[in-house]
Amino acid sequence: WYSAATVSHSDFVVVGHGGSASGSIARAQGIDAQGNPTWTYAGSDLGSNLTDVTATTDGGWVLGGHTSVGQAALAVRVSATGSVQWVSTATSKFDFRMGELLAVGDGTFLAVGWQYNSDPDARVVRWAADGKVLYQSAFDLGGDQQPVAARLDNGHVLVAGQVYGPQNQP
Repeated sequence: WYSAATVSHSDFVVVGHGGSASGSIARAQGIDAQGNPTWTYAGSDLGSNLTDVTATTDGGWVLGGHTSVGQAALAVRVSATGSVQWVSTATSKFDFRMGELLAVGDGTFLAVGWQYNSDPDARVVRWAADGKVLYQSAFDLGGDQQPVAARLDNGHVLVAGQVYGPQNQP
């Protein structure tokens, strides 16, 4: 598992990927306060991965990661019981990895991540409450960037991570 989130009623969700003889798939599992599994999500896309999760205001979850091809940011909205409500991708020209997924106060969801083998490297994606991609933006700070965290401040997105120089030095 790569990440976990909880809500006030003490249930939590873990996300990552699970392996099989033919490859790995994105997986998430709901767990109750006693540690018992309550639901499981398994993607259908070999090679996909979930790297972050955020709670929604109605007790559900948005799971975030990337598709098997790696060229799309992946968001999966599930209810509190694990029923899939929507699956959405934001495609890219390059191999994408998600750093962090945030629930925004207006019901939208924001992800930061990075693209391999590209300039610009850093990327921000925002989804509407219904899963529609509202926007995606790529930017370059010089060197190779790996944004892994984001915060919102007065409508601005603050992104943190690593920038590597020409000799791969942070």
